Formats: sequence, C-alpha cells, structure tokens
Amino acid sequence: MSIFKSLFSQQFKQKTKNLYLILLIEFIGSIAITFFSSRYSYNSSVLDTFMIKLLSIYSTIMIFSTFAFYIVTCFINEKINLSQTWRLTPINDSLFYISNILSSFVTMVYFKLLELLTLAIFSGIYYVISPQVRTNVAVTLNELNKYTNSRLGDLYNILDKTLIFITIMILFALLTYLIISFLNFTSRAIMNFLPYVSGRGVSSIIRLVIIWLIAWLLVKISNLIRMNNIFSGFMVNDKSSLLIILVLLILNLFFLIVNVFLMQHYFEAIEKK
Repeated sequence: MSIFKSLFSQQFKQKTKNLYLILLIEFIGSIAITFFSSRYSYNSSVLDTFMIKLLSIYSTIMIFSTFAFYIVTCFINEKINLSQTWRLTPINDSLFYISNILSSFVTMVYFKLLELLTLAIFSGIYYVISPQVRTNVAVTLNELNKYTNSRLGDLYNILDKTLIFITIMILFALLTYLIISFLNFTSRAIMNFLPYVSGRGVSSIIRLVIIWLIAWLLVKISNLIRMNNIFSGFMVNDKSSLLIILVLLILNLFFLIVNVFLMQHYFEAIEKK
C-alpha cells in the first residue's frame, strides 16, 4: 500500500507540475482582459463595472480551462502508461493503472478547487468594496432563509438532484479517461497482431474504427435510458437517474477490467529516448 501511495503522489506531482502556472495565467489574463475592455467604461461606477466584467471573464475562462486541462491530463495519462520508466515501479499493472486514473481525477478536482478559491477571492473583494453588493447579498440571504423555512422539501429536492448530477459528471469524466486508454491500448494491440502493417495511417484508421464502435455503443445506451433528459434542468425522475448511474458504473467497471487486461498482456511500454 505504501508503494501505491508513493506512486500516486509522484503521478499527482507530475500532473500538477504546470498547474500553478496555468492558474497564474488565468489570474493575470482575466485582469488584463478586463482592464483593456473596461478602461473607457465610465458609467455610474467604474469599479462596479470593472468587477462585474472581471467576474464574468474569469468565470468564462474557468469553463474553457476545465476542458483544456482535462484534455492535458488525458495526454499525461497515456504518456505515463507508455513510459517504461514509470512502468518499472514495483507494483502490479492493475494498481498502476488505477493510480494513474485516480491521480488525474484528483488533479482535476484540485485544479477546480483552486479556480473556485480564486473566484471567491474576486467575489470577496467586490463584496468588501461595494456597499450595493453587500446590501443585495443581505437581501438575497434573507429571502433564501424565508424560502428555506417555508419550502424545506423543495430545497432537499434541489440538493438531491444536484448531487445526482455531480455524481453523473464524475462517472462520465472517469469513463472518458478509461475510453481514451481503451482506444490507445486496443489500437496498439491490433497493430501488434499485424506485424507487416505499420505506420501512423493504419493506426489512425484502426482508432477511427474503434471510436466509431464506441460512439455507436454509447448512442445505443443513451437512447435506451434517455440520457439526454439529465440536461433538461435536472428534470429527471429518480428511477431514470439511478439507471444512468448504474449504467455508468457498469461501463466504468467494464472498461477498467478490459484496460487492465490489455495493459498486462498486449501493451508494452516504450523507453524514452
């Protein structure tokens, strides 16, 4: 277990190596964009205009950076899987692969928490310097308190659906990691069975075929359980939600088992030159 913790820690450090630089670029970039887009905006309150734009711009950057950083962690995952240096770690392939996937997920959570912390700092500054914001927040909290006391059941229902939505997003994110690894493992395994056929062109064709098959399977499953309803304002009943979570759990487990099997028998690491 100590080896697993050490491996997880090292993989986490590898994936967070440039994280703080990305956050710094987001921080400075959002301020710079706000400044150059607001310097001629002299309405009733320059400071209010600046802070509103800053919060809006940083929130937008957060959305795009989430997808970008997720893609980066996907590439790092496969780079680690392919690295002979990493694979020399004295641990079995299943624990090695699980550590790699989990460290990426924890890295993403850590990244989002730091982004939310930065957003909270911006919001706190705006709250401190703007009397109008403090008044609006006080009114909002008062109304929310009245709503909570009178309609506690509705609040629990909203929290329940939010937690279900977050659970589905987590399982979907893990599934995407697993599918990308599956694509990488299967394409290399097929290439190993075709010794006289090589080249990036053939490998790309194989991957496109696998992608098409996976997409076809996911579309069939989504049509079966009507997954698209989850994005309609969380308007989904409990049975449908549980079915979605169950299917995602099964898919995650299936791809995890297959990936570990392929990694143990058909996937060889490459020495970095």
